[in-house]
Amino acid sequence: RKAGEVDAAAEAAIAALYADDRVRTSRIFRILFFVFAWFGFSSAYGFGLVFLSAAGLDWNDTAAFAGVNMLAGVAVLAATEVLTGTMKLRRFGIEEACVWIGWSYLLGGGLWWLLEGFDAGFSLLLVAGSWVTAALATLIVWRWATPGMGAVAALAIFAALSQAPANHLLWLLVAGLLAWPLGTLSLAAHVSPEHRKRFGEAFVVFVAMFYFAVHVAVIEARLFTLARWIDDDRLGPGARQVLAGIPVGATAVGLSLAAMVAVPVVLLWLGMRRRFRPALVLGLLAALVSAGSFADRLDLRPVWLVLLAGGAGLIGAGLMARRFFPGRPGSEWEGLT
Repeated sequence: RKAGEVDAAAEAAIAALYADDRVRTSRIFRILFFVFAWFGFSSAYGFGLVFLSAAGLDWNDTAAFAGVNMLAGVAVLAATEVLTGTMKLRRFGIEEACVWIGWSYLLGGGLWWLLEGFDAGFSLLLVAGSWVTAALATLIVWRWATPGMGAVAALAIFAALSQAPANHLLWLLVAGLLAWPLGTLSLAAHVSPEHRKRFGEAFVVFVAMFYFAVHVAVIEARLFTLARWIDDDRLGPGARQVLAGIPVGATAVGLSLAAMVAVPVVLLWLGMRRRFRPALVLGLLAALVSAGSFADRLDLRPVWLVLLAGGAGLIGAGLMARRFFPGRPGSEWEGLT
């Protein structure tokens, strides 16, 4: 309507056909309600701990303390269902705060119980916590499509894979095979708008993780190999330094450098072909990182001149695009604005 594509009558007809029965608020109040809801819960939680302590609950009892936190998390998530269902709040701030509070207390209580009750090592905590995080975040996305949870679920998956056998290969396969399907779902007409955004968050994470896994600095530092020994006492700090200092084969380095060029090119090509803005933005960012990495690897000097030339080139490309598009009919070219 603001762009002039439809008139007032069409806008009224659309509103009648697709009525919004949700209770919403402006962005600034949404942020304020989020902060106030979290502050209110924290106050209530503190008073609750005081009363439980007065009632005789021993906080040295790990299971009891973890159970209190997990029950608090479940209760807040149940309140979220009431807020979004009965009260029909949507992007109001309060229900979003309840989702994040419930998720964090449920997850934190479970990890605390695993750590203190079973003396679990860091690796076990990381794997268990990551998979539980991914599962909870996925359920939250499915039920409430809370902003940020798509990225949380995706990051948790890769954190869990970092401890798996053949972690580097698994990381590459999962990120490479699932990135574009997630991007497709973020544009799918049969998916609700809020769920599209969550799929878009996951797409960004998967692409970033794939690029991270092929970057030459990661390959040469053997980060994936070191990650597998993160909780093994047999590998001390000195052994880690020795392992990180072992040179990587020329073939692996060559493939890594080739991938650092291929990934931005593929992202830019897919973004232009499908008119998919996240792929374009990620492709440009990956291209900048690759260019900086190659400049550092080639030891181009002086650095200030390289930065000035790169910045001037980017500004020049932006100005050329600005001059090019307004000269086209509708300020667009092949569907790109």
